[in-house]
Amino acid sequence: MDTIQSWAVTICVFSVLVLLFRMLFPSGNVKKAGETLISLLMVFMLISPFADLLSSGELSFPQIREEDIYDVGQEQVYAHTLEITISEQLSASGIEVEELTLQTELDEENYLVLSSVRLVTASDKSDDEICACLEEALGIPAEIITIER
Repeated sequence: MDTIQSWAVTICVFSVLVLLFRMLFPSGNVKKAGETLISLLMVFMLISPFADLLSSGELSFPQIREEDIYDVGQEQVYAHTLEITISEQLSASGIEVEELTLQTELDEENYLVLSSVRLVTASDKSDDEICACLEEALGIPAEIITIER
């Protein structure tokens, strides 16, 4: 509330100063230029609280709704989420992921099925260790995992 009150007082004081300056401006081009400058300053003063809100990060934007997910493509959203989950799990296990490619498909009941995982890494861990990590943590069978170095 204090912010709104100080903003209103500032605009009132600025308006009084604008009236005084307009009376002091000589006629002609100088008066037009001065009034243009004052008008721009007034617009800036009216907008400045909103710019402060944007820069402070206090404005919140709506979250993604479930309907928006279906517009993008449910399969793509789930595949992307799965890719992030796999990358995070590998990173947590000390395995650096250079490239990760997933092949997914929808089954008869429209469930997303992971058909293959292609992983490019420069990690010193063996392929068996990497496959075991994914199988234990996420239940991804080793048969669908391809590891390249």
